[in-house]
Amino acid sequence: MLLERGHRIKKPHKPNCFCKELCTSRKRGESLSNARSRLHAYAALSNPVYLCQLSYDPVFSTFMLCTELEDCSKVEKEFKNEYSEMAEKLRLFSVEMIEQCRTTEEVEMILKHTTGDLYSHFLFPQLILAIDCEIKEFVTHPNCQQVLRSVWLGEWHYWKKKSFFSQLMWVIPHIIQLPFMVLLYMFMPWTKMAERMKSPINKFLSATASYVIFLILIIIQTSHSMVTRGPPSTGWEWPIMIWVLGYICVEINKFWFQGYQRYFSTLWNWYDICMLSTFVATFSVWLWAYLDLIESDQKYLERRYWKSYDPALIGEGLFAIASILAYWRLLYIFQINSYLGPLQIRLNLVFYKD
Repeated sequence: MLLERGHRIKKPHKPNCFCKELCTSRKRGESLSNARSRLHAYAALSNPVYLCQLSYDPVFSTFMLCTELEDCSKVEKEFKNEYSEMAEKLRLFSVEMIEQCRTTEEVEMILKHTTGDLYSHFLFPQLILAIDCEIKEFVTHPNCQQVLRSVWLGEWHYWKKKSFFSQLMWVIPHIIQLPFMVLLYMFMPWTKMAERMKSPINKFLSATASYVIFLILIIIQTSHSMVTRGPPSTGWEWPIMIWVLGYICVEINKFWFQGYQRYFSTLWNWYDICMLSTFVATFSVWLWAYLDLIESDQKYLERRYWKSYDPALIGEGLFAIASILAYWRLLYIFQINSYLGPLQIRLNLVFYKD
């Protein structure tokens, strides 16, 4: 009845708000009555009945309000338990809403719903928002996971029946077929085989196969020892440069798609930047070594007479560092495994536990 008459609960200002309208006096300290008034207001706003009656998108409102409550619990330590309890109830409420879905279409309708332009370029905006708000109970719910798995596999329903070893061996044919698949996708995208390549699992396998080829090139390059001054001249440097240039383009595209805030909030993106920067630095030093060789004309000088800061030695060291970083990046790919992925998460919690 009150809602029909236009009565609404006014949203309180956050504890760390110092706006000129109402919160200027907080610089001198906040009274207990104001703090409790905010607590009671949030308790009313987080009521599931109120959210369902007032909000056009209860799931979105639940996620945003849950984030605000977590922020309040970090600022107002005195009422941390109360705010955390309200946030936990909202998480359970979001899980209860997704539990009401009985079909895949209903789950997709919730996950694909957008509010404004926020995350509208993603396939499942609500799921991305839940990840950003750290609503783990919603993300890990079986209904969400089932929809994600069906989208991930596409037409490859037989993939989940394979063992880990069989899945690993599936990458080998992909390595052989990769050049033909790329040409097919570029020049004949309307074919049925090219359509199958658009599935996320196939894109992942193709990316993995490409990265395995990249590592093989690095192994071949590192197996040749330098006996002359100047840049390495095995002939494998050019394919490595092409691969690195391709990965740089991938990172630029990822940055453009995700935005700077989301892109730089992922540690693996920072890792890729460091790895690719090391490769670019290596190529630059190789160019320096080539120019230095032309100037000095001491190609066959014995290694023991080389200067400690010789560009050939610097390039060799940088390439070794870049190679190690490239090998360690396999951990990022192994996250897809149901055993190695959770193991990495547990290790992260050990080293970065709050």
